[in-house]
Amino acid sequence: MKATLTKCLAALLLVPAFAFAADADPVPGERAYIDPLSLWVRTSYPDNVTTVGEAVNYLLEPSGYRFVTQYPAPKDAARIAGQKLPQEARVYRTMPVADALQILVGKHGYVIVDHNNQLLSLTEEK
Repeated sequence: MKATLTKCLAALLLVPAFAFAADADPVPGERAYIDPLSLWVRTSYPDNVTTVGEAVNYLLEPSGYRFVTQYPAPKDAARIAGQKLPQEARVYRTMPVADALQILVGKHGYVIVDHNNQLLSLTEEK
C-alpha cells in the first residue's frame, strides 16, 4: 500500500514538469511571433501625459505600432485622442497593452488594430 501511494505521489509531482516542457520548434531557425499588444505593462504615466492620445502613444512606443487619428482612422479618433486622460487610467496596475488601451477608450469604445501595417486607432462607433 505504501509503495502504491509513493508511486502515485511521484506521478502527481511530475505533472507540473510536463507543463514546462519545451515544444518542438516547428520550423528550425524561425522565431515564434509574439503580439506586442499582449505583453504586460505597468500603467504608470509620466506627469506630462494628460490626454488619451498621449497615453496611447506612450503605451505603443516600444511596440512598433503607430497610433493614427487621420485617414484611414475612424472619424472620431482625433476627438477621442484629445480627451482628458480618464481618472481610472491613472491607477497604477500591471496589465496587457491591449487592456490598458481599452481602459483609455472606455467601456463604450473600441480599439481597432491593423496587425499587418502595425497601425492602431480608437473609435466609439460600431
